[in-house]
Amino acid sequence: MNNTKLKQDVGVIHDYLARRVGKLETNLLDACRRIDEPGALGMLTELLDASHIKRVSDTMVAELPTEPTVPTYMLSTLTIQEACSVLTKTKDEDLRFATGLAVAPMTYAVTRLLQFELNRKSVVFAEGDQQAVARLMIGLHNSDHKLFMTWHSHPGSGEASTNPSSIDRDFHRRLEAGNYPVIGAIVNREGYIRFFSYKRRFKVSVYGKGVEVINEQSCVYKLDKIGAV
Repeated sequence: MNNTKLKQDVGVIHDYLARRVGKLETNLLDACRRIDEPGALGMLTELLDASHIKRVSDTMVAELPTEPTVPTYMLSTLTIQEACSVLTKTKDEDLRFATGLAVAPMTYAVTRLLQFELNRKSVVFAEGDQQAVARLMIGLHNSDHKLFMTWHSHPGSGEASTNPSSIDRDFHRRLEAGNYPVIGAIVNREGYIRFFSYKRRFKVSVYGKGVEVINEQSCVYKLDKIGAV
């Protein structure tokens, strides 16, 4: 059960207890006015019990961890190494998708690269075959998996060469409009990696050694060495 549903359920209990406490307080006052000592003692015992349970329910809600509002993408340095190695084998740009596991609300472990046929491929451009991409997306849906990332390579050197192009941003604009929980990654042959989106806010968590954070705000990293495991 997620925290939101649990808070809703506890809220129903809280409302019931609040009404119960109010009714017991009224009955206790009435018993006191009638000088009904046994009745007043009984009402007081019930009131104390109900008030205690109400405090417990309040504490339960207060101590629940807050669910994330920004998705987090978890990556092993081995997955990053694999992606960079595959995408920089030739001088041409290359393109892959990636999937994995939804390990918690808005938390995705990216574990597997997905290859598909490309229509065009050059030093500065790569385009997936539309039918091949469609088959891949249908296969993901049928296996109850989701598209989490797109990976592709850029020519050039340095951190700046991994900036997304207008084509990259437009592609992710369409993916986000389709409500895919997806971000992009651009790599170059020096081992720079930049994670990006069109407008979706996100976080990246990298696990393992061999990857350095270059610019946390821009989500830029760098491999120690492409091809090393």
